[in-house]
Amino acid sequence: KAPRVFVSIQAIESARLFLISGIPDPNKLIGRYLTYHTKGSAELTFKGQPVWDDGPQRLFQPRTSLGSLQLRDLYVIHDKQRPELTKGGKFSIYDPFTISPLIKCVTRTGGAKKAKDLWGKDLVDRLVELRNQGGVLFSFTGETMSLYDNRVELDNDVKDPWGLPVARVFYKHHDYDLAISKYCLERVCQIMTDAGGELRKFEPQPIVNEGYGHNHGSLRAGRDAGSSVLDENCQSHTVKGLYVLDSAFMPTAGASNPTLTQIANAYRVCHGLFDSRTKVNG
Repeated sequence: KAPRVFVSIQAIESARLFLISGIPDPNKLIGRYLTYHTKGSAELTFKGQPVWDDGPQRLFQPRTSLGSLQLRDLYVIHDKQRPELTKGGKFSIYDPFTISPLIKCVTRTGGAKKAKDLWGKDLVDRLVELRNQGGVLFSFTGETMSLYDNRVELDNDVKDPWGLPVARVFYKHHDYDLAISKYCLERVCQIMTDAGGELRKFEPQPIVNEGYGHNHGSLRAGRDAGSSVLDENCQSHTVKGLYVLDSAFMPTAGASNPTLTQIANAYRVCHGLFDSRTKVNG
């Protein structure tokens, strides 16, 4: 009975709530155009380059810091040899030792001889290398094609504790996603190997979307009610007073983390509602 309802439980659960609630969907768009970011990672090591510093208090702080740097030179691509690639993404840059807990080295960090799944001497050699030798890990976040078939739907068999169907997700990455991840990783790896680095891990985006990550677009916004679920103010085209303030409104994933955009949009929508109420009430 509330005059306004704000939904903000993120793209998958917001779409699920719309589906469970039976929100009118004449164009079959609720839950559609789900997007994750295109991902990928590469790790390199530099022989003879120190990474750790005892320091005067022997705190063993890494010289490359615990946080990440951001590299955006490939956010927009102008490569005459690859004219089909235009929108790329950004890299987060990490110190391999601090971003890779020791147990993670067993299956995910790789080594000189094997890409991953290390054990025995290979694992010991990799741990020694991480502890004593400089390195760099690049984590790619890129643009993703919005596809109608990538979707959130209701599971007919699995229920939540209240007896309601849980969300079921179908997702396949577009060929462009695969190409852009591989291209950007190859570019940065070429720069690093030219500088003397040795490649330890190279994992571009596969067609499947492993893990969870950023999700957007299942209730995307637009002025055309025939191609969107929400209007430009994130209000449902079919149910007045129903708004969505999470990343489900985004028509495209872009190529950066969505949180700041999501927050800014929530402020925009709410300020608009306040302004319109003020004008109506005088």
